[in-house]
Amino acid sequence: MAVAAFSDNPVGIDCETVGRKVSFDLVKRFLSSEEAEIYKNDTLLLWVASESIQKLSGDGIFRWNKRLFVPFFEGNTAVSGKITLEKFLINDNLVVFATEHYEKAKIIPI
Repeated sequence: MAVAAFSDNPVGIDCETVGRKVSFDLVKRFLSSEEAEIYKNDTLLLWVASESIQKLSGDGIFRWNKRLFVPFFEGNTAVSGKITLEKFLINDNLVVFATEHYEKAKIIPI
């Protein structure tokens, strides 16, 4: 699946097929122990959210920054400092949109 996000601000976006297994050992290797503990029952959401934050930061997934923390989701939104995350389910895919300035995500599946 491919998605496009439209914004006047920098964004990060990631998507994965629901049901994809993300190993807890992999999560612990790349993310903080606090994040791993909070999301131990939903490693897919943690992985997709963290990749969207990494992309927003400009570091991408190849220069992983462990200092970027994935906040706890309340409903479909999570906020930490200036970063806001929104999650969506689109055609059996989990999509997470990250932005530094809160705005309602405009996401279009392509």
